[in-house]
Amino acid sequence: MMSRKLAAVLAATAITLAAADGLLRVDKIPESKIVHRADPVYPPDARDANIQGVVRIAVIIGKDGHVQDARLVSGHPLLAPAALQAAKKYMFQPFEQGGRRVRAAAHLEIPFSLASSQ
Repeated sequence: MMSRKLAAVLAATAITLAAADGLLRVDKIPESKIVHRADPVYPPDARDANIQGVVRIAVIIGKDGHVQDARLVSGHPLLAPAALQAAKKYMFQPFEQGGRRVRAAAHLEIPFSLASSQ
């Protein structure tokens, strides 16, 4: 199993390389850009173990606003698969640079709270 530090370094490297490949790097996605936010399905094992927290996902957003790739940056292993599934269902208004649509690299934070999932 990959350590969290290594996973974070690999994700950061992927985002940096993405920026070098002509992707727009977005530090914080404005709420106005989110067309569809997908709620994760709380994993039963995580619920039974009272696990909650935030899972951070690195995403590549296509010119059409769809998530093209999603990778785990950090978060509890029992929550990560559900967060990845949710991240892939997000939809964004396309990002633009110089009046042209571009692909973008960003991070999503997917929260898991037992209080809000009851």
